[in-house]
Amino acid sequence: MYSRSKRGSNFLQESERSLLRSRRDTAWQNELASRSQLQAVFSSSRATEATRTGAAARTTGGPSAAAAPAAGGAQEGGPVTQRGSVADTVRRLSDPVRRKSSGLPESQSGLLPSASMGPLASAGALCAPTCLDASCVAELLAEGGPVPVRFNAINEDDVVQFLNANPETISHYVKEYVDVPTIKGWLSAKSSGAVRTLVAPAGHHSTYGEAAAETLRRHLLDEASHPDHTPRLLHELARVAAVAVGADGFTLFLIDSKLNDLIEYTPGRDDFVQTKASIKIVDRETPSALAAATGESLTVESITCDKRFPHGFGPGVSEKDRSALVVPLPGLAVLELRRGVHHEPFEPGHLEAVNAILVWFNIAINRLQLSEVLQHQQELNSFLLEVASALSDEPFGQEALISKVMLQAKALVAAERVTFFAMDEEKHELYASLFDDGQTINGSPVLSKRHEIRFPAERGIAGHCARLGQVVNVQDAYSDPRFNAEVDRSTGYRSRSLLAVPVKAQHRLLGVLQVVNKLDADCFSETDEASLKMFGIYCSLALSFGALHERGQKKDNQLSVALDALEYHTTASPAELKKYMEQPLPASIPDSFDTFRWAPEPSHDLSRLYLHMYFDLLGEGACGGAPERVVTFTTTVIKSYRRVAYHNATHAFMVAHTMYNILKRNTNVFSRLELLSLLVACICHDIDHRGYSNTYAKAATPLGGLYKASVMENHHFATAAAVLQRPGHDILAGLTAADRKEVLDLMYEAIIATDLAVYFQVRPKLESAMTGQFNMHQTEHRRWFCSVMMTACDLSAVCKAPEVVLEHTLELYVEFHEQGDNEKKRGTTPDPMMDRTKALNLPNDQINFIKYICMPAYELISKGLPNTNEMLVNVKRTLEYWADLRTKDASVWKPYASWPKPEHHETRLKLPRRQSSRSPSPARPSAK
Repeated sequence: MYSRSKRGSNFLQESERSLLRSRRDTAWQNELASRSQLQAVFSSSRATEATRTGAAARTTGGPSAAAAPAAGGAQEGGPVTQRGSVADTVRRLSDPVRRKSSGLPESQSGLLPSASMGPLASAGALCAPTCLDASCVAELLAEGGPVPVRFNAINEDDVVQFLNANPETISHYVKEYVDVPTIKGWLSAKSSGAVRTLVAPAGHHSTYGEAAAETLRRHLLDEASHPDHTPRLLHELARVAAVAVGADGFTLFLIDSKLNDLIEYTPGRDDFVQTKASIKIVDRETPSALAAATGESLTVESITCDKRFPHGFGPGVSEKDRSALVVPLPGLAVLELRRGVHHEPFEPGHLEAVNAILVWFNIAINRLQLSEVLQHQQELNSFLLEVASALSDEPFGQEALISKVMLQAKALVAAERVTFFAMDEEKHELYASLFDDGQTINGSPVLSKRHEIRFPAERGIAGHCARLGQVVNVQDAYSDPRFNAEVDRSTGYRSRSLLAVPVKAQHRLLGVLQVVNKLDADCFSETDEASLKMFGIYCSLALSFGALHERGQKKDNQLSVALDALEYHTTASPAELKKYMEQPLPASIPDSFDTFRWAPEPSHDLSRLYLHMYFDLLGEGACGGAPERVVTFTTTVIKSYRRVAYHNATHAFMVAHTMYNILKRNTNVFSRLELLSLLVACICHDIDHRGYSNTYAKAATPLGGLYKASVMENHHFATAAAVLQRPGHDILAGLTAADRKEVLDLMYEAIIATDLAVYFQVRPKLESAMTGQFNMHQTEHRRWFCSVMMTACDLSAVCKAPEVVLEHTLELYVEFHEQGDNEKKRGTTPDPMMDRTKALNLPNDQINFIKYICMPAYELISKGLPNTNEMLVNVKRTLEYWADLRTKDASVWKPYASWPKPEHHETRLKLPRRQSSRSPSPARPSAK
């Protein structure tokens, strides 16, 4: 304790002597003369305090009483000084009010002398309040030494002046009394520039030091979301950089690229930008102008010594500013940071700090702006999703759809009015019939309909938008020469700003969507342009969908009318049904009807003959089907065949007749549902046939777009299923759901099997099974066998008498040649069989057809069902017949000199038949 007191006394003596030498005025001497009076006050205070402390110790018996003599060093009952009481005394004497109550004159407010007039007091020792605190004073008093304390006479400038004049004093103090960690802390703070702080200009406080992180984030996000607020953000950036590097002042210059000027910026309360006198960049007479011109950072150590800048930093900068750090933001702004004469110039580390701030600030702003863009995009996407949902929830007419589009566009960009000008391609005009007059019903905007406005597609803003196919944004409509004021005159509304976007679909202009007068601004922004442009795409989709829906509705109505007419003309009339119901079966069955060689004559009633086969094979009420339904279904199917040359009702009946003979001989092999399915499938297998192949149907008819494979066969099954759904035609009504599904599945497989492409896939599988262990009861073998059996029935014309074979073959070629002619018209080369110029190859074509397609099928059927061998025998005879015709002149088998013209394809070829080979049949009215 003693050594510390002694060192402190030496330090205080040196300080006091130096200060006395520098300030020897009269007032100072008067203050020194008043020490005796102050000593008396202090002595009285110490005595009073000691008395109070001793009394407390005797009362409580605490350790203070025992320690008092040792601490005070008074053997004769002298006063004992406590640290807290002395500190309280110092504070009391430092207070002018308390000084007066202590008897200290107000005029003598200078020095407080010690209690014993020790060596420090005699030397006039002084101590500034920054050197000794209350605890040090108490400690010195406890040791009986002088307590030099001065109040209200030394200010900060005095201390700075004294320390500048006596640097050894602060050096001695630091070495003796300051620990190493404190010195390191001072050095770190001084090197980072954080020792000094920049005071913000009055009335413009930075939000960085006051706001919480979330508040600051919202502030930056709000500022970054407005492009016009960029200068304000840059000013915040400049403030942060100035504080970080310890600048005494800063200036933010905005670059005016048009005028090539620097404009000083300060944030205003009402305006976003306030400007002062500008600086020419090309002159390069100031550091900021030079940095803006070169795009490089600049460090100025002393502006008065730098000959490059005769005008210094420029107008408005304090003369005390000596050094500067100037950092350009190319094309945007220049940041000028300055330090005064009392501070060291900027160092390279300061430039690194500013660059780091710029980089991270730029990243943060970009992220904020990106976040704002994504948020705006999300809001736009949500809006467009709602629009798409509203437009697709229910079908709209074109006019109602346009009305919805207009109101949605108006809400999207916050416009006062909206108009949609549709494109009339025939007249090359734009027209509008729905108008936005600002009317509302129950708070919702509504459009009015009146006499439409029409004008040429090249006129006005809308016409310009339609002609160029681009977005047009007009800030002042009446100052734009393209503006068509006719619309305003007709509506009584004055347009100020306009935004028009084209609405296109498949490179075709549907119209122009135009919004008028921005509600919350003077004109429409780039964001509005982008939003409305994207909305225009949705508009085109919606309008295209609406037009497609209208066309689809129209087509549906046309189809309904066509189907109604088709049903009427293909369904037996009530009179016909009554006649069939009175006598559904033929009066007599033709001879040889139960042979594969028999063929129908034109005089035969095909409907009654099919009913005979149906009821004979399945019985009345077969599978729950009422007889009247079977009659209705049969007559409708027969009438649904087109009058083409070959694939007509006669061919369908012949296929069903062949299947009837196969099933009749093998009823024990097939189930009841299989008998029904196969017989019905045969009579329906070519229903509504158009007379051309699958290849042509796929390439040149609408049916090709409905089915991927087996085009005609799929169409035949679909038509048969449609007949079953007609009222009074469902012959499967009495079946259970499972049986009905099985019958329909078997019918589908049977009809698809008549496609030769399917036959070529199934036949090898069946042949392989036949060479091994074929089992008719195995599901897969049975399906293959039924498929080949359908092909055999479809080709059964080759099993008939030679004259019947020739007749049906020539009818088939009529269809072939008609298809070939159509293919030539379409610019394609038909197959040789379809080319009428190669008709002389017919015998050879038939020989190959029978040998490689027909014969294998009948061999497989005969092997699986030996009682059908008659078909194979008949096919071999037909093969011999064509071989014989091949050796003769073509006139023998050609019915006339040339093939029938396509326009005569309904003419049935009449060939003389050898009656000896045909059994006579009774004449009956034709079913047609």
